[in-house]
Amino acid sequence: MNSERAYVDLIFRVTKKYAAWDPEIAVKAGDYGRITRGRWGLAFWRKNGTFVREGNIYLDGKAEKYGIAAPVEYGRHSEGQIWITSLNATRVDTSFSAGGLHPLVAQCNAKATFKFSSGCGAVLAMENPIMTIIDLPGALKGLLEDPSMRGMVVVSEVHSCSSYARLLTTEEGGTVTLGLHVETPVPGIASARAIGTWVQHGTSGNFKTQVNPLGEHAFHPLFRLVSRSEEQTSTGIGRVDSV
Repeated sequence: MNSERAYVDLIFRVTKKYAAWDPEIAVKAGDYGRITRGRWGLAFWRKNGTFVREGNIYLDGKAEKYGIAAPVEYGRHSEGQIWITSLNATRVDTSFSAGGLHPLVAQCNAKATFKFSSGCGAVLAMENPIMTIIDLPGALKGLLEDPSMRGMVVVSEVHSCSSYARLLTTEEGGTVTLGLHVETPVPGIASARAIGTWVQHGTSGNFKTQVNPLGEHAFHPLFRLVSRSEEQTSTGIGRVDSV
């Protein structure tokens, strides 16, 4: 299993939601498409379990046809972080970080330390997250029973944020501290904004971060898929929700 599939699998096992390897790619409530199954043979798993968008029910008239209400947004004015970890992670006191903390990590406004048992581990951190949800997802049942939607899945919930950090550790386990360091705006400059930087200290792995300098919810690290039936949409890593 490659790094992307391993990360998606680890987060899916905890949340039953799909973690985006590249959260910069827009995902919206109402998007629909297919989950690729891959083909048995050389490296078939490289394309197994990937959501491929084909359209959006609010843009092509499908939502109106089946009376599906517009998605609702929650948490627009909330602040803070959400930390999601794989099942083999245990959160520990940051002071237990091996070898002491890097000075920049120690100065972070928000930080957390996780200890991983053997095997790859995953962490997803989201800053100022919001959720966009299609309330009463059962309303999608009629749509998904339409012959034109056979084999399709629909995005019923999206988590968006102004910055994120994602980490896939190596198989050796270990301890890692992630933190968000925010620079204080320059006094006297009306347009100045606090600029954040995610930092990592500890065990190595595939580490990626992004920060939107305007504080916009431009990243979409996590989303939920629903389908007509679980049997239709084997993902190679689990099952989507059925309606």
